[in-house]
Amino acid sequence: MKKTFSLLVIISVFALNNLKAQYCIAGLYQVGCNAADYFSSLHFGSINQSGMTCTSGTDGYNNFTSISTDLTQGNTYAINGVTAYGQNENVKIWIDYNDDGMFNNSTELLYASPNAFGTISDNITVPLTATPGIHRMRVRLVFGTS
Repeated sequence: MKKTFSLLVIISVFALNNLKAQYCIAGLYQVGCNAADYFSSLHFGSINQSGMTCTSGTDGYNNFTSISTDLTQGNTYAINGVTAYGQNENVKIWIDYNDDGMFNNSTELLYASPNAFGTISDNITVPLTATPGIHRMRVRLVFGTS
């Protein structure tokens, strides 16, 4: 039986020096928003974020935990985004399906695109085994490195 669950979204576009937002990891990136390394738009499910900016300087993250979308187990959803810089961006997307505060590369990584040139476009299928409830999502991009 398919069940609908909500997905809170943290678009922690980069996790940097200071642990400022939940789920951010210190020391991964040094330039951040100052070099236009962020998404200017992201669309997934009913989330339709356009005209996004990033004002956290070298900390380089945005926190969108105030928005969510309902997804259904087994269904496939399009995800589309535009990067502000537009070249050589490594993009990864995770959903913390087991709510342990970790984004596991082997079980929760949904999308990986090295060297995205301005846009990402893919489909993400919610596993039938996903626990109904509210889960966090991380969308991360980093210039020139995985």
